[in-house]
Amino acid sequence: MPNRNTVYWTVLMLGYDQCEKARTALHLFSPMLSQDPVSPPNHFTYASALSACAKQECLSLGMQLHSHVFWRGFVAYVLVSNVLISFYIGCWQVLKLSWFFRKLLNLTKSLGTRLSLVYQRTTSPMQRLTSST
Repeated sequence: MPNRNTVYWTVLMLGYDQCEKARTALHLFSPMLSQDPVSPPNHFTYASALSACAKQECLSLGMQLHSHVFWRGFVAYVLVSNVLISFYIGCWQVLKLSWFFRKLLNLTKSLGTRLSLVYQRTTSPMQRLTSST
């Protein structure tokens, strides 16, 4: 068995997630935190876990992960921001997505364009007017 470090756990989670076994990927996240305190999750790990949350529509866990991502400073990574957008869309949380959009400090042009298109497709004109105030 290889050393269980951040890369090991992340690759394992990503593999399960891409093989449509998101639940299994999520079950690996907790043991990773408890068994490997020396190698904490990185932005790739959080992106993998959030992707699995989106596929399983695990809103509560995903929001906890969003909090971890925020406090660890990974929100500025485009990969993590894109996965957060997909997570909130996958869990049908357009209002939380709107909040995330407003709070995101380092918004890249492509990320902003993608988020704007998704927001336009999933909300009515009246919702867009009332949520911008």
